[in-house]
Amino acid sequence: LQFSPMSLTFLGRKDQYDKLDDLSIEAEDKQLAWTKASVEEMQASFDYAKLTEEAQTSYDLWKYQYDIAAAGVPFRNNGYVFEQMNGAQSFLPTFLISFHKVDDESDMEAYIARVREVPRALEQLLDRAKIAADAGIRPPRFAYEGVIDQSKKVIGGAPFTDGEDSSIWADMQSEIDTLVENEAISAERASELKAESKAALMEAFLPAYQELIAWIDSELPKTLVNPAGIGTTQSNGKAYYNYLLKRTTTTELTADEIH
Repeated sequence: LQFSPMSLTFLGRKDQYDKLDDLSIEAEDKQLAWTKASVEEMQASFDYAKLTEEAQTSYDLWKYQYDIAAAGVPFRNNGYVFEQMNGAQSFLPTFLISFHKVDDESDMEAYIARVREVPRALEQLLDRAKIAADAGIRPPRFAYEGVIDQSKKVIGGAPFTDGEDSSIWADMQSEIDTLVENEAISAERASELKAESKAALMEAFLPAYQELIAWIDSELPKTLVNPAGIGTTQSNGKAYYNYLLKRTTTTELTADEIH
């Protein structure tokens, strides 16, 4: 869990509360190496035959999770980093608004710190998307159009543009106002926190989204409007497809057998 500050937050824990996940390939390598070492330690330390049936299942699952992760290393660039269903462009603000709970002043300071972490997180994902694009791997055009549309909505409204408050700015102000109502902070401190929040949004959050929109927009002409499956659009698409089948079904069944 310590590899993922965001997973900690999903579980209601506040350690590493001012950080977002490291989304780089280097971080993946580090976690995979840790998991490999844990599997090797497990295999060396436990007598499988002496475990209860439930414990054997846990053992098998832990090893399987490592095996499937290791098998996926050759296909790291095949997945779509930014797409309209699960992309970070919508997930990150949703995570901050819906899951980062603010109970005291330090929680709000952590919120602001996480807003300032957004450029680093998006930059790491952009680096991965660019590597994939260099290999000719891009999602279909409608997916990238969705990313642009969602990103523009995230930075639409105050303090980024005229109009009503953007969702994230409205949430940050609301969290601070609630702290005042609960007498957790003074009105003076609330004003300072709002100023810090606005600065983080304008100085870090906004430029990161503008960079993302600009790059995705530059990629649009290179995308396919009506693409075939990954088996024909990606050079190693067939192998990737078979890996996805195995990961999804936990079987060795071929596509033809499943069909």
